[in-house]
Amino acid sequence: MEIIVPGNIVTFYSYKGGVGRTMALANIAVLLAQWGNRVLIIDWDLEAPGLENFFRRFIGDNAAIQQAGVVDLLGKTANTRLPWRDLVVDVVLPEAQGTLQLLTAGTRGDAYFRRVRDLDVRSFYAEYGGGEYIEQLRNEWKKAYDFVLIDSRTGVTDLGGICTVQLPDQMVMLFTATEQGFVGTLDIFHRAAASRQKLPHERMRVPVIPVPSRFDTQTEFALSQEWLDRFAKDLAEVYAEWLPQPLDRRAVLELTKLPYVSYFSFGEKLPVLEQGTTDPASLGYAYENLATLIARRLEGVEQLVEDRDAYVREARQRQPTSGIVSRKEFLRSSERLPGEVFAIELLQNPIEIERDKSGQVTVTIDRSNVQEVLISNDGKAAAVRQYITADNVNNLRKVDREIHEFLAGTQPGRMTLNFRDDLGIRLRWASGGVLSIVRFAGDKDRKRWVPLFFRDIRPYGWNTSLGSTERWFVGNHLDMSHLLENDMKDPWNYIAREFIEESLIVDGPPSQGSTLGLRKFEFKLADVSIPVAHANDFDDEHIQHRSKEDKLHIREDIANKIEVSIVKTKCAVKVRSAQGAGHLPERKDVLVCLSLLDLGIEVVRVVEYEIEPNDYMLDGEILVNNSGVNELVRMPIALISYDYLKRTFGGDDDWQSYTRGFQPSIEVPQAPSPEKGEIMLFTWDVKRRMAVVNGEWGDDWHRKRFVDWFDKFGKHFVDGNGNPSCENSSPLFVPATAKILNLYFRAYRNQRGVK
Repeated sequence: MEIIVPGNIVTFYSYKGGVGRTMALANIAVLLAQWGNRVLIIDWDLEAPGLENFFRRFIGDNAAIQQAGVVDLLGKTANTRLPWRDLVVDVVLPEAQGTLQLLTAGTRGDAYFRRVRDLDVRSFYAEYGGGEYIEQLRNEWKKAYDFVLIDSRTGVTDLGGICTVQLPDQMVMLFTATEQGFVGTLDIFHRAAASRQKLPHERMRVPVIPVPSRFDTQTEFALSQEWLDRFAKDLAEVYAEWLPQPLDRRAVLELTKLPYVSYFSFGEKLPVLEQGTTDPASLGYAYENLATLIARRLEGVEQLVEDRDAYVREARQRQPTSGIVSRKEFLRSSERLPGEVFAIELLQNPIEIERDKSGQVTVTIDRSNVQEVLISNDGKAAAVRQYITADNVNNLRKVDREIHEFLAGTQPGRMTLNFRDDLGIRLRWASGGVLSIVRFAGDKDRKRWVPLFFRDIRPYGWNTSLGSTERWFVGNHLDMSHLLENDMKDPWNYIAREFIEESLIVDGPPSQGSTLGLRKFEFKLADVSIPVAHANDFDDEHIQHRSKEDKLHIREDIANKIEVSIVKTKCAVKVRSAQGAGHLPERKDVLVCLSLLDLGIEVVRVVEYEIEPNDYMLDGEILVNNSGVNELVRMPIALISYDYLKRTFGGDDDWQSYTRGFQPSIEVPQAPSPEKGEIMLFTWDVKRRMAVVNGEWGDDWHRKRFVDWFDKFGKHFVDGNGNPSCENSSPLFVPATAKILNLYFRAYRNQRGVK
């Protein structure tokens, strides 16, 4: 069973005509279809139609202009509005892996232009339910296609407003190096953003790709550079919606500007087919850059600047269903599936949360009827894209807060959460981890700290040692000694394993050639024997990596164990099996949070332990790269002050400030300060990451991930000389971690007498 990622609607707009807007749309549509996408192009420039002229050889000279189109969709009543599916024209491209369809402006002739003149968009909205109808079309198009490209009317018009305000998920705005064209484009950007706030339908902000067009750098080079400098400066607000801050706007403009090529000024041509896309000075090359930004939904833009060909190649090869498999297929497989990192189910049935009179909270998970399994971060992202849309994100935030307030509250009650039917989403199961409260031995002040890892993939930010259920393998073959079902039924199995695997503590600061003792965790519980055994095997592999890559000689220190105690809470989780047969015994003393914007349910245990003053923490996480090779992730780790976290997350809701965009983070008002004793950074893995950034070691996987981390977050981990530093620490937290901290400080500290 495939999961369908909702389509992206992209409006192409220009303030003035003659800038090559329609030509850009046509060529980008061809590329997207060639790459395997389902593409619909719509001619909404009703007063000057002609998108079909670019495709006459693929659809016939007269077929398109004889076909009803957009003007026939805008009738006053439902009886006069033709079904859009009956109006699309197939564009049969040679060797295209996907499909391309065209919705024309309408059947040409005198009657057509009379109908266009008679259109009254304001009465269409005010008297004939036009807003709801356009919303219906929008939703149907997003379900039917991967990309919908709309050719909008120029200037400031009511018809153009439909395309720039209500319909788009993204916009491409083309302009020339003229005062009128550029200033007019900026004005439309602000007008559209303001109008979007007044829509009765919920919308996220619409990112805009600014595109200088017909741009001549050959004959007037110096003048062209002045215009590019101005564009980079004046478009700062436009780029702020989607371009990572460290990235140079000017560098992106160089790659997205459309060069002036006189040959293509005559007639309607498709240079991506005639000329190709390999010449950096060609129109085809620039169109391919824009097509890639659209295909990748403005993600990973840094790679476009650093390694353009690799960025384009990934867009060509990317499959929207990557990382998601049917549960039946998953269970039949006895080998590691391509890209498999973990195994997380997408739940079908409601979740129940109940608090009794004593304050005990019980969360019941029903795993019956599960149909899909996520096996990679690409799968997670695809699921989020399917279920979290511009149309429902604001409502999901509201419900998300209501659920969290119930979990953090004290009043008895019950919530039955039917996410699939009521909200149109499905949550994933199972993931979770450990929130550690740490003290240093001999500290007279008995100051407490919380070790947190900085997550460098979405959602970004400081994070506890969270992990997911996964299958075990010997090579690529399934390890039958471990049953995934046991982890799915009892979160403690994978919680303990992930904690032991990721939280590595050695008995001194690392340096190349040093010999260090790896301290082992000891739980005073009988139910961690299997997770501990697997984690011990994992430690052996980790030690081998550290020896080879870091020149560290690490030996297991059996005699110097760290005793871990479990903090009791008033929360438990029950899990009904996939077969729907009853409940297992409760797993008590956990915290549970739901993060709807990431489709997450996290089950966390709180533990306490003591370490020696000279002990040092290393990230133990290992991931399988694209070539099937295990790699150390080397997440930066810091101890963050318990008191700082209590002040920051102990309140009701002032900490719940989300960043913009896909899979958002929590951004707190004040980042932890080293000067105030609120953060201590373990610098070894930051140094090793910077060595990769500086080209001293590492393969393609390391370079791609660590350079991306440095571009986005380097200022929070290194100083101006490239040395590890947390003077400017990050204010970002993974939402699940922020919620767990809030639950702990609000709902459970008084039970332990914590002040």
